[in-house]
Amino acid sequence: MAAAETIREMGTAVRRIPVEELPEHLATLEAELAGGRAIELSRGDVVVAEVRAKNTVSEIEHRARPIPDFMGRMTEIFGDKVFPTGYMTQAVREDRDGDD
Repeated sequence: MAAAETIREMGTAVRRIPVEELPEHLATLEAELAGGRAIELSRGDVVVAEVRAKNTVSEIEHRARPIPDFMGRMTEIFGDKVFPTGYMTQAVREDRDGDD
């Protein structure tokens, strides 16, 4: 039976634990997952599962992305042209529904 080991994959520490030893490591797994570490479960030399924390740093960074400047994009496309109220909504609706 292989012992638990830490391996490096693409610069990230990943803990590999044999399925048979999982009960012995349950007390420390939560802390490791909260720290952003991935845990692989193996049976022999084959990895059968990978466990990651639900909210990893990459997901938090993803949510922190700035909102695109839609008005700036419209100004680039249409310039200073002023459209009648509801014109853009109607244009999108017609495009979506097939020019009713």
